[in-house]
Amino acid sequence: YWNKRQGSKQCSSQTGRDRHLGIKAVINPERAETANSPLKNMDVTLDPDTAHPNLILFDHGKQVRYGDIKLELPDNPKRFDYCPCVLAKEGFSSGRFYFEVQVKGMTDWDLGVASEFINRKGIITAIPEAGYWIVVLRNGNNYLAGESSPVPLSLRVKPQVVGVFVDYEEGLVSFYDVESRSHIFSFTSQSFTEKLFPFFSPLCIHSCFLVNSGVCDAFLPTFSSVEKC
Repeated sequence: YWNKRQGSKQCSSQTGRDRHLGIKAVINPERAETANSPLKNMDVTLDPDTAHPNLILFDHGKQVRYGDIKLELPDNPKRFDYCPCVLAKEGFSSGRFYFEVQVKGMTDWDLGVASEFINRKGIITAIPEAGYWIVVLRNGNNYLAGESSPVPLSLRVKPQVVGVFVDYEEGLVSFYDVESRSHIFSFTSQSFTEKLFPFFSPLCIHSCFLVNSGVCDAFLPTFSSVEKC
């Protein structure tokens, strides 16, 4: 997705093996000790109206995986039509919010938050100026923050679970390695004017996101080379 020369998020083909990636919404004040207001108790459920046609949502919107068959779905204004992305149903325009994403074994992923009125058609430029606040993993070990010029991130260990914390009033989006309780990256001094939604993009075919659960029980066959978009 990240074009290294242009710093833009684009679709391309890749190779890989089976991967699981799980998401769960949690409310844990201990992981936001410096904040002054309580975290919002929000239920993260994926929105089928936003999902790219290759993304298969199931288990009442709590799971999604990338399939090799493009579904025939209405091309509504909310839907991503080129890159395999999906937003949560519920957004927020005030307060604080925290969720965790299980990334163990993954080689490529995007996660973070996005504004309500982002561009969802064609190639995506996933940077704050376009309404995206994300971190990405490419090729198993290249971690980047989605700035206009992608910021390489030097991590001591590969995160198994990534925590995403948002303080709307403070203009803050922070990412953490949950298991090591270490900071990954923060977007600071942002000016949020629209509702924000949790944002996810599974980049491997048959990759599986799980909301509010830590185990993916979907059948994930081995694959070699696929065209994702």
